[in-house]
Amino acid sequence: MTIQSTKKLQDFIGIKTDNIPTDAESINLWHGNIFMIGRRKCLLLTHNESYYSLFIYGITKKDIKDLSQIIKKQLTELLRRDEFTLEQIVKITETIETIEYAKTSDRKVLGVMNDMVHMLKYYNMTEDELTLSARMNHTPYKRKGFAFPVDELKSFLNNLPSHRLQTAIDEVKRGDIVKYDSVEDMMRDLK
Repeated sequence: MTIQSTKKLQDFIGIKTDNIPTDAESINLWHGNIFMIGRRKCLLLTHNESYYSLFIYGITKKDIKDLSQIIKKQLTELLRRDEFTLEQIVKITETIETIEYAKTSDRKVLGVMNDMVHMLKYYNMTEDELTLSARMNHTPYKRKGFAFPVDELKSFLNNLPSHRLQTAIDEVKRGDIVKYDSVEDMMRDLK
């Protein structure tokens, strides 16, 4: 997972990075921001392609060392609540084993995140963090037309090839599998 961090989040974590991810897969790319509600620090992660977001309330400095496990646990529960299939959940949670940090690169994602922060401050923790995350993901945002982030993420995950298929495609491109002359030949054979 690559978290494109705002300056506030970089300062909180204690890192400084100026690199912008260029070769990372789009399933791995999330923007992250930290903000305050009351006297508690909150973490907001938003998927770059779908605007699907995860809200974590009350994050502390000591949570940073276990951040990947916290994100994986919370995101898995949120995906279950939003009725994702097991295959979809595995596709997205298997990318969370390690976290890399990069600089933000998409102002549209940051704008959506700012809107979500205002929404979260308005609700002022009247519900638990997963319910608030679900509420944000069931609010329409404009990407290529208005759509719900939960539907966008489901569509995005359904259009991703399975890990096994992607591995085979990569092997054909590298020339490791000589049975096929091209990726198209392999895809024809798989159908």
